[in-house]
Amino acid sequence: MDPALQTVIFRMLLTMAFSTGRGYTMPGFREKLLTEVFRCAAIPGAFPSVYLEFPLIGEPGCDMSLVYGDFQREMPFDEGSACGAGKILNRLRSVPRGMCFPGLELDIGSDGRFRTARGLRFDSHTELIPVLLESCDAAWRIGELEKLMSRLPEGWDPYYIGLFTERDGSPLRLGIALGEREALALRESPARWTDCFHSIGFEAFDEEMLNNLSRCLLPGTHWEIELDLHPNGSLGESLGLCVVQNRMQARDQTRFLAGDTARLLRELESRGQVDKRWQILPLCICARGLPVRRAQGEKALMALSSSFHSFKLKYRNAALLQPKGYLQLMGVVLP
Repeated sequence: MDPALQTVIFRMLLTMAFSTGRGYTMPGFREKLLTEVFRCAAIPGAFPSVYLEFPLIGEPGCDMSLVYGDFQREMPFDEGSACGAGKILNRLRSVPRGMCFPGLELDIGSDGRFRTARGLRFDSHTELIPVLLESCDAAWRIGELEKLMSRLPEGWDPYYIGLFTERDGSPLRLGIALGEREALALRESPARWTDCFHSIGFEAFDEEMLNNLSRCLLPGTHWEIELDLHPNGSLGESLGLCVVQNRMQARDQTRFLAGDTARLLRELESRGQVDKRWQILPLCICARGLPVRRAQGEKALMALSSSFHSFKLKYRNAALLQPKGYLQLMGVVLP
């Protein structure tokens, strides 16, 4: 699928998810700008997974992330492809499909300009980490990253790295997936966070932060922790916890609103930590079918969907920053 067609599908997804004026009631949402940013990032291949990120309180905005699944592997990418990520895409052309997922994080400013971070979801294939860092001219950071990963407790599984190459001195983002057994232990005993953080070398927390983190480890969800590693090898003072919905709740508005995540967001709203805009995101849960033709000419059906993927609590020096919500937009050709 070429990028021009992907851009048309992206606009259809926006119209579907933000119908009846919801886009105008979501602060920071600008359809024309989002479409142009997507067009710059699109590459030949399957439609990427797209994540729209909205702050749930405070200054409005809308950022975007793209994760490339089955991208074109037959022809080399230009250096400027995918906002300058062509180098890593070329390096990954020989890697089997489904083994890793490169992507971009696009921070969109109020003036319409955007900054790009390159990312790689490698899951258990840590041997692919150098591919991203070498493509970002940051191979010298591999050693400190390996030291950090070696300190992670059992049940804290590294799966993602990202780096803003346009920012001087930018920290390296490490994403960590929590196993279910570890999450249960942390939920039942917030004090366990202290032991884990001490083993990692993270000290920017207090008791209130630990209690809040434990409350967010909701049953029936998945959990991801984000840490920042500075160029000098020190850990940053920031930590993010993403609460990822299971597919059933993420794609069903009624189930989501009756679930634990909506209950927690209502609690955060009652405490003034999010405002009413979180209630717009569940309204964007929807799915449609689009008739298409495969490359060989036979008819097929593309499933278009918008789902409430996750929300994130972000702390810096134990102070809660803007919580954020994430919509996932997908276009998948069914078998």
